[in-house]
Amino acid sequence: MEEATASFMPFRSMLQAFGIRQVSPRRVPYDYGSLMHYHAVAHAIKVSDFTIVPKELKYVTTMGTEKMAFLDAKVINDIYCPNACVGRSNLHCLAGGYPDPNNCAVCRCPEGLGGIDCSRLQPSSCGGELHATDTWQTLSSPPGRDIRCYWRISVPDGERVRFRLSDGEFPCSYGCQSYVEIKHKLDVRLTGFRR
Repeated sequence: MEEATASFMPFRSMLQAFGIRQVSPRRVPYDYGSLMHYHAVAHAIKVSDFTIVPKELKYVTTMGTEKMAFLDAKVINDIYCPNACVGRSNLHCLAGGYPDPNNCAVCRCPEGLGGIDCSRLQPSSCGGELHATDTWQTLSSPPGRDIRCYWRISVPDGERVRFRLSDGEFPCSYGCQSYVEIKHKLDVRLTGFRR
């Protein structure tokens, strides 16, 4: 594993049951948010023992999700529907999206993006486009359960966004289900880190 380090002692019996072998990544990058990724204390003898530690510690609560990630679905579609849209679509999907094998006229887009070609934000009840400035700005979402807000924050080339999470209740532990997700890498197909 290049993105995480496994600790074998706390769950040796699992290794005997399954063995260790190299897994083919099918030409997709390592995603801490993959449905196939155990959470950090999975199979531990003590809940305080990590059995897998991400190289970037900010992803420790992203691992162990119960939802299929964008790249999980892409791998499945690449395996089972590899030619579904070949010759049927001239669609150019942006941001790592791909033609939807169930409807070749639209793209399957990474989480947070939408539109026919993944050029827009995914529709949501709140959120929007924001241009960061030198002054702190406040983002907020309405209270309630199952609320999804998608924000795209842009900055001039060479600049960075500084983010501070205040107020709000996000009981985010290993494999958190209620969270704020920050996608900060250029490859927006990857699951961001969750808090």
